[in-house]
Amino acid sequence: MEIKRIIECFVVGLMIFGNTMPSFAEIDEFSAKVNGDIYGQVKIINDVDGDGKKDMIFGATDGKVHIFSASGKEIFRPPYWPSQVNGPITAGIEVTDIDGSGKMNVFVSTMEGTVYCLNSKGKALWKYDTGGKILSSPPIVTDNGVLVNSGSGEVVQLNSSGQPQCIFKMDHAVQASPVPVDLDNDGIKEVIVKDNSGKVVVFDNTGGIKNSWMSASNMTNSQWPFAIDASDIDGDGIPEIFTTDPTGSTGVFKMWNDVGELKTKFELTEASHGAPRIADMDGDGIDDIVIAQCDGKVIVCDKKGKLKKGWPYECGYSIYSAPSIIDLDGDGIPEIVFSGNNGSYTGDQAGCVIALNVEGKMLEGFPKYIGKTIAPLTFADLDGDGVLEIIAAGGIGYTGPQLHVFKTKTKPKFKIVTIRQQTTIK
Repeated sequence: MEIKRIIECFVVGLMIFGNTMPSFAEIDEFSAKVNGDIYGQVKIINDVDGDGKKDMIFGATDGKVHIFSASGKEIFRPPYWPSQVNGPITAGIEVTDIDGSGKMNVFVSTMEGTVYCLNSKGKALWKYDTGGKILSSPPIVTDNGVLVNSGSGEVVQLNSSGQPQCIFKMDHAVQASPVPVDLDNDGIKEVIVKDNSGKVVVFDNTGGIKNSWMSASNMTNSQWPFAIDASDIDGDGIPEIFTTDPTGSTGVFKMWNDVGELKTKFELTEASHGAPRIADMDGDGIDDIVIAQCDGKVIVCDKKGKLKKGWPYECGYSIYSAPSIIDLDGDGIPEIVFSGNNGSYTGDQAGCVIALNVEGKMLEGFPKYIGKTIAPLTFADLDGDGVLEIIAAGGIGYTGPQLHVFKTKTKPKFKIVTIRQQTTIK
């Protein structure tokens, strides 16, 4: 049965890294210490250490890409794993088979502005200097190559050999991820870019500007961007473009059509660093908008901003990444799951994972305290028992261990989900 709901679940496509069959022995929940803070999402790869379970890979502020087993132990494969790059990694990594070789490539962006392509053994195949710092957005792998944004004010499309194929030029630094999406249904993806000044530009696939407009004129936060995304919200088959922006002490949600005409605008108590999520939360066949704001308030509303029953929810933690929409308790109804942190708390209570049902109530067993965190969550079946685990990065600033794995009751209904919202899940 085809599920027409368009959602993002942060379930990572598995790259071929070996032929070991899973053992189906259940793993234990754990929290592990890492030499360096993890700011980006943890990715999942096939078995490296031969224990029959999936492994985890991520970048850290020690300037290394680490691999951990499902038992919570780091995997060492000298001389390349852990793989050293030229600076701290705060933007996360991406894992894919870009050249069709059947083996994974790992793409890494460093704070120094360098992008690396590593092979399955952890050896650097190539690197590219963007000329500007990369703070929060990992490389985006598309059909046409790898999109990389930085403080240089350019988004560069690199081919599988690391050569620039197209450059999308902006007036200011770009720290929000670019969005490749087919806006006009011609089979060719445009690239949507929002820079740190609040300007939005829609580029064609050659770098030419199709449309541009100002989303905000008073953008002040250049380190943690206010992300943009696109999805068909009104059901006409054409994606809308949407984002949130700060407006002094409050915020605003805005949505445009593919040529930049403002279709919807409504006020928020604060903007959202992660792009809003689009999903049918109440099962009425109409997509809802899910926004996790910087001030810790989570809302579910219609496209005009009217709140659904039970919302908003105020968690008391700042939220830096977009929430995941996933059936966490196995009842067939989606939940909203996200991580947040509060600088006034110490130790592991400085950050946590929270799960809310469709009525804005916290699920039993939550929150799960993990120390300060800003990373998106990952959901994956690590041990092959047919049930997903939650993989969370926390412990920033020595507030606790950095890598956490929790059990859920969720059974995966699909193999691969891409991380763009324009995805049909079967």
